[in-house]
Amino acid sequence: MIATDWQWLFIYPQYHMAVANELVLPIHTPVFFRLTSTAVTSGFFIPQLVGMIDVMPGMRTKNALESDHVGEYQGIASDYAGAGTSWMTFKTKMVTQSDFQNWVAKVQASPKTMDYASFNRFAEPYINVNHRVVYFSHVEDGIFNHLIMEVMDGKTWPLPPAMTENMVAYLQKQAAEHRD
Repeated sequence: MIATDWQWLFIYPQYHMAVANELVLPIHTPVFFRLTSTAVTSGFFIPQLVGMIDVMPGMRTKNALESDHVGEYQGIASDYAGAGTSWMTFKTKMVTQSDFQNWVAKVQASPKTMDYASFNRFAEPYINVNHRVVYFSHVEDGIFNHLIMEVMDGKTWPLPPAMTENMVAYLQKQAAEHRD
């Protein structure tokens, strides 16, 4: 899982795919997270499923969960991390194994893919006010570790001053971009 300013990217390495701002997991299955961040420390928290853990740039933290109940839960950034924190949320869906396999097939049918260059575009600060979910049918192998090394070497995704100086105008500009 990679936290950006202000989105979540959930990578499913065994399926070579990723999903932005939505986490879908099968019930009765232990899930082990490796977490990092592009910019500031964020708190990864799904109150009904797993305790809060800090996600820090250039570092890898770990967490795990397993649930026996089908349901939908709200995930949040529990630490304030700037202008877009209030919208840095994600749905967590615990589903049956067959529903999970159907969902995987849906993600893998997406025309969108992610290599490191497109990840750099995704990682630019973005206030996700419409809670958009994006499916990436293929993700470049090693992107998580590559990101950690880049951040440790000083890579940043600068925050445009206009984003915090005049948030309404910036959100109007952002909406006009139709970014995916």
